[in-house]
Amino acid sequence: MSTSTRSSKLGKRTSVEPVVNVFPTDPIERAIFRQGLRIADVHISTELDLLVVMLNTREVLKLRLSASRLLAKASRKQLDDWQLIGNGYGVHWPQLDEHLSLKGFLRDAMMGEFIERWDKKSMARTKAKVRA
Repeated sequence: MSTSTRSSKLGKRTSVEPVVNVFPTDPIERAIFRQGLRIADVHISTELDLLVVMLNTREVLKLRLSASRLLAKASRKQLDDWQLIGNGYGVHWPQLDEHLSLKGFLRDAMMGEFIERWDKKSMARTKAKVRA
């Protein structure tokens, strides 16, 4: 981390302060930053145990509602009372005091996608071994 010095007198630098790197180093945060990703809308289906997060890029993230203990136990009225926070970087359910982030949604969606693909490959290998 680099440092910069500052003084209360114009043009003078005396105290040392860290300079914060504004470019994220986390791969998910970097993707959010580079692509300008934001949450645009949220749809909830309790019947399907589904939380659908629509991004400003028109991409859709599907997550299990039951993945959040608070959301899984919430009433329909509580679930419908949500708001975007941080200019679309997160969703807040005030009645539940629950906050979920875009980064977390992306991480969970990517992990689910990876596991689904891995399971399909694993099943294909198992079927091939059985046939042999």
